[in-house]
Amino acid sequence: MLLKLSKKHDLFEASKNIDNYLSVENLEFSLKHSCHIIIDCAKLSSLRKLYIYAQAQCKLTLSNAQELEILKLKGVCNLQELAGSHLKNLKILQLANCNLTILPNWCVEQSKLESLELQNNQLTTLPNEFEWLKELRRLNIDNNKFEQVPRVLATIEKLHHLSCDNNEITDENLYEFRRLKNS
Repeated sequence: MLLKLSKKHDLFEASKNIDNYLSVENLEFSLKHSCHIIIDCAKLSSLRKLYIYAQAQCKLTLSNAQELEILKLKGVCNLQELAGSHLKNLKILQLANCNLTILPNWCVEQSKLESLELQNNQLTTLPNEFEWLKELRRLNIDNNKFEQVPRVLATIEKLHHLSCDNNEITDENLYEFRRLKNS
């Protein structure tokens, strides 16, 4: 289900219109304006994929999202506040164009995460706790502020695709990543 909010709404609360969304597995928001989206996934028990694409900075309140497997956010600004501990089945996470300067703590708590897309932010480093992402296979850090490839990535054995275009990276520490497959 694609939900386009073209009219200016300051707040969209999925739980208020929940009867319309009970069996939805995929929910996509396409926003052209700033707003606050509130989604309680306890009432959306079938929801597996949530996409929010915002052209203006938006806020998200997400709760009870234990079954969510894919979360793609573009232009969402309050990611540090988002409690991610309930995202226990998350496999794919995109936090693009979110103006991140540091990675939210909850991101490294996603033990099943296989793909992480962090492109078009302001990141300069990744936390040491990033090594907790043992299932991570793909990482995109394009268009950030990295000056070197974060060394913590060398500890993630399953990582086979790393994209780091348009950063300020030199090749001095790239030898640590020779094991990555070209894919």
